[in-house]
This record gives sequence, structure tokens and C-alpha cells, in this order.
Amino acid sequence: MKMTIRRLLPHAALVVATALVVTAFTGRDEDDYFYKLNRGLELFGQVYREIAQSYVDEIEPEEFISAGIEGMLRTLDPYTVYMRRKESADIELLTSGSYGGIGITVGVRDSAITIVDIVDGYSAQRQGLRIGDRILSIDGAQVLNIPLDSLREFTRGEANTTLTMSVLREGAGTPLTFVLTRENIRVLSVVHSAIVGNDVGYIRLERFGANAGDEVRSAMSDLIKRGARGFILDMRDNPGGLLESAVDVAGKIVPNGSTIVTTRGRDSTEERIYRSTEEPIIGDRPLVVVVNGGSASAAEIVAAAVQDLDAGVILGDRTFGKGLVQSVRRLPHDATLKLTTARYFTPSGRCIQKAQYASDAHLEPLLADASASGDFRTARGRTVTAQGGVVPDTIVADLDTGSVVARLLASPVFFDFATAYSAKYSTLPTGFRVDDALMAELEEYAVRHFAADADENPVLARARELHAAAKASSYDPLVLRSIETLQAQIAAESRRVFVTHRELLRRALQTELVGRYRGQRARYETGIASDPQIQTAIGLVHTGRPAYDRILSAR
Repeated sequence: MKMTIRRLLPHAALVVATALVVTAFTGRDEDDYFYKLNRGLELFGQVYREIAQSYVDEIEPEEFISAGIEGMLRTLDPYTVYMRRKESADIELLTSGSYGGIGITVGVRDSAITIVDIVDGYSAQRQGLRIGDRILSIDGAQVLNIPLDSLREFTRGEANTTLTMSVLREGAGTPLTFVLTRENIRVLSVVHSAIVGNDVGYIRLERFGANAGDEVRSAMSDLIKRGARGFILDMRDNPGGLLESAVDVAGKIVPNGSTIVTTRGRDSTEERIYRSTEEPIIGDRPLVVVVNGGSASAAEIVAAAVQDLDAGVILGDRTFGKGLVQSVRRLPHDATLKLTTARYFTPSGRCIQKAQYASDAHLEPLLADASASGDFRTARGRTVTAQGGVVPDTIVADLDTGSVVARLLASPVFFDFATAYSAKYSTLPTGFRVDDALMAELEEYAVRHFAADADENPVLARARELHAAAKASSYDPLVLRSIETLQAQIAAESRRVFVTHRELLRRALQTELVGRYRGQRARYETGIASDPQIQTAIGLVHTGRPAYDRILSAR
């Protein structure tokens, strides 16, 4: 329920009065920090009250105060954010590690709320929901086109309660109805673990939730029992999470008693050192940590600790470069402030934060003392640098496929094609492989998609704008036909990628279809088999200690 201006004014007056009282007991020295602080609070409250009382149009109080808060935060780093009730739920989920739901992930496809993933083993999978289903209604309420964040109000709730969901499925003539039971859904940090390459333990760590350390311990212990002679820790596209969880995970890998990370706040008294308190589970088995530009924050803490302590080889691409620590401050009315309170430093003393984290030039000096410039040394004497992110010991870049292929992989083409395919076939045959005939179908589908949707192809969009401008300016028909020919050539460019990157696209379609029919675990297994970075990591483990130790030797 929205607060009225009249109800809000006493609160605003109280803020101003409080500011005046505090100011009265504060020195009047213009340079005094607390005097300036309280003077600012007084001014902010006065401006808010004047606008609330006298502005020509009635304002919405919550939206207005939120805009003021967000305006202040824009002058800081991008990780200090104000979150209202719905946004705060994501932090609760990270810290609790579970929620009451049915086991689906949703997204927007063609302006409709669509199931984009289904968690193995929960009600949605057991009752037969499919990726690609569009959610029409829940318990009679129409939800097909509601804001995405609003859907959780319908799907989440207490365990053992039920809901009735109606979905639109491609190939079905009428909506399908499912009765689903909410369950306690565990949000796993380790989303997949397996033996790959016959004797290598593979662990996919997707986030750093509250139970990340326990999950890594369990996965490593199980893989050792199954004969793992080395490990791959895959943290690509892991955006981070809880600092304590990063320390816990690193503690399963690095030597007992090692410094994992040091955080330093506003002054020297706020320094805190985090150390390992247990023997590494993997012993002296080789470890390869795979990272990329999407590995950030807590993932970088683990990667940097492993690198600085020479506890494993870092492989892949340079990481994101986030060296700041956030603390969560609970605010009234279920709001939350995620506030940057410290920088973190790796065991060798590096701060891997990017050199500039705000567009305002006056903020650049904030990182000037983050760490000394120059080189740092690992435990074995190797040289490492603070260059904005963790630079891998072995750089194995992901395939540089060019913008056309990248746009194709990021587009809805594979998702929509797989949805149409699964509407025609109820199962995948044993030993299924994407053959040339199916690739030809995908190619035609992609060409039609990019020809029809200029938003997916910015070059085609520019050509169409050029054609419209030329036509409006009464250009010669020969010029218009030349532009039309160019449009056709641009639209057909997607055919070229099916020649130059055919196997990459074949593997992507194979992974998408196998995941549709056989679940998340099968999707991960299929992806690993054709992943060049993971295959390189397996090869490194298999070459034995001499090659592994050579990378970790001083140079």
C-alpha cells in the first residue's frame, strides 16, 4: 500500500529534527567531518520535505526517496547498491542456500514468461514440465506477461503446499495443466562433479553460497574414492558470493595455516586476515583451476590464493577484476544496503581490482594505495602482477568465433530450435548425435531468424535504416537496389558461420538437445566432452608432475 504524503511528512520532520539535535551537539568547525555529515542529513531532509509539500504534482514517496538514495550511490563504486524487498530476497537466498519452490528457472522469450531450465529431481521435472513451456496462469491468476520478478510470488512458498500451473507448449493444441508441490529447493554451489578423462575429478563451482565449502569437500572426497588422481575446479562465469565461503573453499585446497586473503577497511584497525585451518583434502594431487572473464569476486579470491601459494595451476582467461568487499546492512521496511566496506589483498599482497571502477574521474585516487605497483612473488618465487584480475598461468582463451557466431550463440535460435524439435519428438534415440541433416535445418532456421529480426543483427538494422533514409530522400532506384542487395548479403552472413564454425555449432546444439531430454547432469557431461579449455586441463593433469611442476617453477 502506498504511503500518502501526509503520512510521510511526520517521518521526514523527525529526520530533520534529529539532524538538528545532533548538529547542536557537534562542533561548528566547517572542516569537522561529523558536522558536515549532519548538515548534509539536515539539508537532504529539508529538500525532501519541501518537494513533498510544494511540488506541482503529487509524488510517490517510496519511488522518490529511492531515487534520492540511488542518486547518492551512483557517485560510489558500482557494487554499493540499495535493494528493496524483492531484490533483497536474492541475498537471503545466497545466505540460506534454499527456498520453497517447484524447481524451475524462468526467463522472457518473445515477451512471455518461459521456463528456461528445470532442476533435476524436483516437482517440475517429475510432473513433466518442459524447458520452453510458457507459463500462462498459476492458481487461476494470469502471469504470461507479468514482470519476471513478480513470478516468485506465485511459485515460491512453504514446502508441501501445492499450486496449479497452466502452460502453453509448442505443438500442443490447448493449454496443459499441472499440479505441482513446493519443496525445499537446495541452491547448490557445486552444480556438477564427475570423473573425466578416466581419472580426473571435475568440479563445477557455479557460486559461493553458504554451503559452498561443504559441497566442495563432499565432491572431492567422493571423487577421491572413485579414483581421482588430479582435480579440475571449474569456476568460469562464477560471479562470486560470500567471502567466508571463498575462504572455506580455498581452505580445502591450500596448505594448512596459509593466509588466504586479507581485507582492509577504511583505516588500519579494520584489517582482517583469513587463514586456512585444515589440511587440504586433495593432498599433493595436481589441481587445475579454470577461470575466465566472468569469474569474479569470491572466485578470484580462491584463484588468487591458489596461484600465490602455488597450490595449483590457473588456466583459461584473465578474470574480471573485482577486489572490493561488500557488507550487507539491513534497513527498515525489508530494504537492504549492500555496501563496499573493504578491499581484499591476495597472499602475495596484490589487489586485483580494476584500476577504475567508476566513471567519475575524481574517484580514481581511491585505488591509488590499494597495492604497490610492480611485481609480486608466489610461494615458490614466481612473479605475478596486479593487473586488474588474475592472469592465468596457462592462458587458454575460449574460441574467438567473431561477433556473428557470438551473436548466434547468444540469440534465441538454439533455444527456440530445440523447443520446436522437442515438440516433434518425445525422446532422443540411443547414441543420438546431431547429424548433417539436422544441422541443415538449424542453418535454415537461423537464416530466417536473423533476416526477420533486425534487432538480433545490428549491421542489418543499419542497412535497413540506410535504405529507409535513401528512400525518403528519393534516391535513384539503382541505389536502393544496391542497398537491398547489401541487406540480403548481410542476412545471409549467418550461412557462412555454418561453414567456418560448423563443429562448434554442432556441439552447441548437441548440448542443448541432450539437456532438454536428459536433464542438467547430461547437459554438463555433454558440454565437458567438447570443451577445449576443460580438455586442455585434463591433458595437463595427465602429463604428470614434471609438466605440472614446470609451470609452477620460479621464472
